[in-house]
Amino acid sequence: MREEEKTQQTLATLFNDLNTIIVIIHANGRVTHANTTPVTNPDAYQATSLNKKRWEYQAFSHDPTMQARIKTDIESALQSEHTQSDILIDTPGGLLWMQINIHPILDSQGLITQLLVEGNDIDQRKKMAALLLYAEQRRKLFREQTPMPVIEWRTDTFQLSGWNAASEALFGYSFAEAKGKGPDFLIPSGITVE
Repeated sequence: MREEEKTQQTLATLFNDLNTIIVIIHANGRVTHANTTPVTNPDAYQATSLNKKRWEYQAFSHDPTMQARIKTDIESALQSEHTQSDILIDTPGGLLWMQINIHPILDSQGLITQLLVEGNDIDQRKKMAALLLYAEQRRKLFREQTPMPVIEWRTDTFQLSGWNAASEALFGYSFAEAKGKGPDFLIPSGITVE
């Protein structure tokens, strides 16, 4: 017992107050260590004394889908498979996206004895991706709804990457016919552009 307490103290010294969540799970599913971070939930402070499976913790209690994902990832890791998932967790400051990686830890005989769970904050990236997707959808909607011809080009290859119905009417080509063509595609034959 004394050795286990010393190990816990060493782990706490190494991992507490990192911005990365570190959880060590025994092969039987019991949490043997959970570090404290700025996003730590109250039940994580008693992780080693609670008789809970990782997916039963407060961080995942808001969504059965997230609980099922964590459970599936742990089961896969127990079959020697490294897993990585984007999980929405509940924190004292609200919901937060984390990238959860689960790594199997093998003993000298190659048997899985523990799992190392690593959680990295990807909340800003997920929110920016959602904003970018929204902006892209708005841009496409504007292109399709405007009565004027709109042509989009890739700036790196100068190939046509999008156009609307007004462009089809003006030039007489469907987007499928024009996609990937260069600017010279729209210049009538016999005309030279300098």
